[in-house]
Amino acid sequence: MELLARGRKKENLGRFDLASLIQRVVVEEDERLIGFFRALAAHVPQIANDLIHDENFSQPETRKQLAGNIRLWFKRNGDVLSAIRNLDLSQSHLKVLPKEIGYFKELRVLTLSRNALTSLPREIGDLKHLQMLILFRIQ
Repeated sequence: MELLARGRKKENLGRFDLASLIQRVVVEEDERLIGFFRALAAHVPQIANDLIHDENFSQPETRKQLAGNIRLWFKRNGDVLSAIRNLDLSQSHLKVLPKEIGYFKELRVLTLSRNALTSLPREIGDLKHLQMLILFRIQ
């Protein structure tokens, strides 16, 4: 595969399949978001209610559609999320905290202990009221 950089220079990427890599990253990001949303359902009653009663969540046609519905839910329900002050997602089987954590504008305490986190999104810096981030026994 060859890529044109700035219209002139060619770069040979060998067997590297860029489209396949992008697709894999998108699928992984969708799966992380779905897992995060399900973990939140235990702490946010409106999410639990929507997961049970809203056909956008209970019967999506594909995982990609479900992830899209979740992203839309976050955009539409920012007021619900910004009312949350304390969020404990310990033992939620999270490997990555999605950028959607930025919707929790008034969050004061975030507990992510006993997860397999490898990184935190830059959106964690948007949580201006965050006073305590608890990360122990991260695998």
